[in-house]
Amino acid sequence: MTWVYLLKNRSQVPTIITSFYNEIYTQFSVNIRILRTDNALEFAQKSVSDFCNSKGILHQTSCPYTSQQNGVAERKHRHLLDVARTIITHMHVPKSYWGDAVLTACFLINRMPSTVLNGDTPYSCLFPDKPLFGIAPRVFGCACFVHIHSPNLDTLSPRSVKCIFLGYSRTQKGYRCYDPQSLPLPAPTLSVPPHTEPPTRPLQVYSRRNRSTTTTLIVPPDLPPTAAPGNPSATPTNDLPIALWKGKRSCTAHPLANSLSFQHLSPNYRAFSASLSSVSILNTYCEALRHPAWKMAMDDEMSALVSRGTWKLVEVPPNADIVACRWVFTLKFRADGTLERYKARLVAKGFTQTYGGEKQRMVCKLKKAIYGLKQSPRAWFDKFSRIIGEFGFSRCQADYSVFVQTTKTGMVILAVYVDDILITGSDIDEIEEAKTYLKKHFVTKDLGRPRYFLGIEIAHSKHGVSLSQRKYACDLLQEAGLLGTKSVDTPMDSNPDFWNDDGNYLEDKIKYRRLVGNLIYLTVTRPDISFAVGLVSQFMDKPRSVHWEAALKILKYIKTSPGRGLLFKRHGHVKIEAYSDADYVGSKDDRKSTSGYCTYVGGNLVTWRSKKQTTVARSSAEAEYRAMAHTTSEILWLKNLLKELGFMYDDPVPMHCDNQAAIHIASNPVFHERTKHIEVDCHFVREAIMSQKIYTPFTPSSGQRADIFTKALGRKQFDVLCNKLGMIDIFAPA
Repeated sequence: MTWVYLLKNRSQVPTIITSFYNEIYTQFSVNIRILRTDNALEFAQKSVSDFCNSKGILHQTSCPYTSQQNGVAERKHRHLLDVARTIITHMHVPKSYWGDAVLTACFLINRMPSTVLNGDTPYSCLFPDKPLFGIAPRVFGCACFVHIHSPNLDTLSPRSVKCIFLGYSRTQKGYRCYDPQSLPLPAPTLSVPPHTEPPTRPLQVYSRRNRSTTTTLIVPPDLPPTAAPGNPSATPTNDLPIALWKGKRSCTAHPLANSLSFQHLSPNYRAFSASLSSVSILNTYCEALRHPAWKMAMDDEMSALVSRGTWKLVEVPPNADIVACRWVFTLKFRADGTLERYKARLVAKGFTQTYGGEKQRMVCKLKKAIYGLKQSPRAWFDKFSRIIGEFGFSRCQADYSVFVQTTKTGMVILAVYVDDILITGSDIDEIEEAKTYLKKHFVTKDLGRPRYFLGIEIAHSKHGVSLSQRKYACDLLQEAGLLGTKSVDTPMDSNPDFWNDDGNYLEDKIKYRRLVGNLIYLTVTRPDISFAVGLVSQFMDKPRSVHWEAALKILKYIKTSPGRGLLFKRHGHVKIEAYSDADYVGSKDDRKSTSGYCTYVGGNLVTWRSKKQTTVARSSAEAEYRAMAHTTSEILWLKNLLKELGFMYDDPVPMHCDNQAAIHIASNPVFHERTKHIEVDCHFVREAIMSQKIYTPFTPSSGQRADIFTKALGRKQFDVLCNKLGMIDIFAPA
């Protein structure tokens, strides 16, 4: 937390130090023990020394010409002046307003998230029970209108006066403003002389809805110097009727470049991102036939299937159910980001299969299973598991798609998704041997360090590893025709009402289901849209126009930062932490509540969920308790997975909850009237607490990170929680 005092002269220093000491002691019951300063003369006064001696304060000073010994204060000076200089320059405010700019900078810095505080703000840490802003923030130097509260106003007198916003009052719930037409408004720290002119630039009016652009107050141009006073054509524009100078409406452009930039990326990753964005994947066979590269890819796939003896051409048996096939297209990239090849795959339309005898008979007509059949995943996975097991890999029981090999010098971990494989570990030699072994049994290609995996872009830097779906998000915006639309600040309104009969039923349900399905996959790296996507997915059967608009609003929010994703940093530990929350009776249709949780490993978000509960909860405590049961299951699974990966973690895991009643139910193994109807499987939370696998500390609602997974939030709280989730946008413009 930072305090700033403006000085008229150095003799005020002893008075300010005394006042600051009394304020800290009175407000926080804390005694200041050490005062560290430089060797400025104002701190060498006898009155300062006498005050420190009387209070037992140790006055430490830095050595001459070693400002780094007082680095905290020096760095804070720079931070304050950087912000003050920026807001003065941006609004073309005269430099004589410097004092007000510094005070405003201090006010804003105290209320901005800090990485030192793990995303919290200094003000919320010092005052956890107070709102972050007592009044709405405004843009320094913008035009504002101050209400005139005078009982002697006549009917036609103005009710407000145009002023310039100069900051916030520390002792009053209001703004500090300057009226250029009169003397400055009285304030103890006002540094604006009476004759100072306001900014000559068109003043910017604060706009809360759009964080990237500002609305300007249009000022009519000055009259030409040759205009005669009596000339009617020289009448000032402001005096004309509104209809005469209103002007024509024009559509504001909102290009994607306002939300996306590659300038902060390294040259290699910038080339990879540009290469990834320059190509598009086809959806239909007819389109592929017109492209030589895609046609060659299809020829290669057919040749590979024939050479492996995948099928045998036979006549169609009578009364047989035929499973059709289709082409699926994708792109393969090298480690440097350049396009390696076009990939086409022939797959069966397994969704047309029905369970029964015909299924086995149709597969037997094939010599080998192909992608798309219901039996194909199991056939492929059984073969892969057998071959990789012969090399010494064992399958994780917590996640069957993960294989682990423990060696004398380390460990090798292999993650499989169909035929896309990630391999990592601490034993480099064993990793190379595993690659060689796989090449002997399968046709594989080593793409090097992963940068693009299953539509997820992976970026490595000194800060950590970033995961995002920028290309996938941009493709969704292009498909929906929203690349040029205006973005919004949140994915959903604070109080959505989707359960009434407003709006007509959609004629094309498939279009809605396709969009929602695409958004569901986007939540792999975008936990900030999990609740909104989960809510619109509840109306797949009979979607209305209001639901379609809600899904489009999620896309408009994504346009704000299509490159936003998760950042995984090294914090030097593998501690597990979880947050559990519930929204009581969140669904107005069936009165069911919504569970939400998120878990952290090593200070990084790894799993999260937003899901409507399956039964109706009779109280908010019961809803929270059911959410705790879901979170406990996730914690136990996570501990088992880490154990199989070689990370032993036996300490109790904190599961933060903001409902005291639910915590008492979980900690008290006594059944009573209010809990006896709850299913027995929910009560394993108590067993986990008694066995010291978890414990349930109370967390106030202001610190509940899972709140973003249970309800639609306002912009301020939404942004704070996104920061706490560890989300970052490496593609954000400067």
